[in-house]
Amino acid sequence: MINRYLVTIPMEDRTEVGRQIVRHLSENIVVMPAFYDVLATMVGHRVLNVAAKPSQNQTTTWNAHEWDVR
Repeated sequence: MINRYLVTIPMEDRTEVGRQIVRHLSENIVVMPAFYDVLATMVGHRVLNVAAKPSQNQTTTWNAHEWDVR
């Protein structure tokens, strides 16, 4: 259905395929998370030694004691 939706040009036909997709999702109880756990981090280019967090249980600042500034 997704492929059909992506190649259908007439808006009425595309809307019909979109309706079929939504119906399929709702009738088959496909898991759709209500929220996502997002961790956004901003680090300046002058900050040194910032590393990706090594595990899911740690925060982005897990190695803040190693950070330095140019």
